[in-house]
Amino acid sequence: MRLFSRRGDGQVSRFSRLLIQPSGVADPAPIMQAILRNPIMSRALRLEAVVTTVDVVHAAGQLARLAEARKQVGLADCLVLTKTDLATPAQIDAVEALLRRLNPVAPILHAVMGGLDPALMLPPSFLDLASVEPEMPRVSPRFADAGEASHNGQILAVAVTAD
Repeated sequence: MRLFSRRGDGQVSRFSRLLIQPSGVADPAPIMQAILRNPIMSRALRLEAVVTTVDVVHAAGQLARLAEARKQVGLADCLVLTKTDLATPAQIDAVEALLRRLNPVAPILHAVMGGLDPALMLPPSFLDLASVEPEMPRVSPRFADAGEASHNGQILAVAVTAD
């Protein structure tokens, strides 16, 4: 909400799309619920897609140990396999089978050397700038000072801003 308040005040450049990338150990459900259930956020944001990246080399262990990893896969609209260039075909097949048990409907895409066409993983409406509402609602200043998200001491989150 602080981002939209700063945008409304001219402190942040206008934007028409917001891509949220939580840390690798984040549960996506609270983010989705905040957008879908919060009356203020649901006026300012529209959830287009949940894209989950899956590290083929470490997927089996992470999915066995981490409930958050299983939730990320289960809630995904699209699954993207990463590090496929470092895995054997048998590893890739095993991970795909595991993912199919957790999410039988999401397409599974392969990123090769980190490359993948965004049009394959995002719905056409996300990439169509003509579908954007001309003005996003202004956010009340009382929401502008919401606290920063925090992790435990073992996890660091970094924000990078670029034009």
